[in-house]
Amino acid sequence: MPRDSRLPSRTPYGTVTVTAFPPGESSPWLAYRLLRKTVIFCVGISVVLVGVVMLVTPGPAFVVIPLGLAILATEFRWAKRLLDEARAKTMETIRSVRGSTGPVPATTGVDRIEPNAGGG
Repeated sequence: MPRDSRLPSRTPYGTVTVTAFPPGESSPWLAYRLLRKTVIFCVGISVVLVGVVMLVTPGPAFVVIPLGLAILATEFRWAKRLLDEARAKTMETIRSVRGSTGPVPATTGVDRIEPNAGGG
């Protein structure tokens, strides 16, 4: 590919120069982004598949599958949506098990009442 890959294009508003790459990005940079996306996809899918196998074999599947989705979410919006939906359903389930409908308050330990050990 020639170093200067600009192609003139005629439009009703005049001649426009179209480049093969976005401004400021060269072919090696695009190749790096594609390689990074491919590696993240392969690693994330592998972790998710290991988690799916752990659903029927002993192992922490409910930890490994979200971990794989978190890896995929660094590059893919669909994985971020799946991870957010899974997180929302998990929190909803936790609230229903606890019997609470609002947000779970953080405990600081200050509200605990401990018996007086000194007796005094």
